[in-house]
Amino acid sequence: MASATLVDVDVATGEEAYRALKADEKLGVRAAMWWYYASAEEWRLLVEVEAYEKHGARAAYSRIWKILERAKLLDKLSLTRVVAVPPNHRIPKALRKLSKIPGTGSIRGRLDGTWVSDVFVEGAYVYDL
Repeated sequence: MASATLVDVDVATGEEAYRALKADEKLGVRAAMWWYYASAEEWRLLVEVEAYEKHGARAAYSRIWKILERAKLLDKLSLTRVVAVPPNHRIPKALRKLSKIPGTGSIRGRLDGTWVSDVFVEGAYVYDL
């Protein structure tokens, strides 16, 4: 289980950031979640974006920065806590498999201390898959 605490303020800020990023069609958000990175002992907002694959990491982060700045979120969420990944990254891809299990429905919310396919989820708070 994740040792650092994801507090309500982080969850709310993540929701605001997710909505701002999702509204930008050029960025192409496919998934968004808080993900606990045990090696850094830190929660980071992981976003799977089409712009990463189409235009590269630098362009994706530049667009993310502009969107978060426009939404006045950079004072609450440092860009160093945002991780952009290309479509079909192993983490969102693995978590999507959970939503295909009968009876689980859409996954939104907290997930801790479990294996999903070949990915160990130390801690996650999912907004969108």
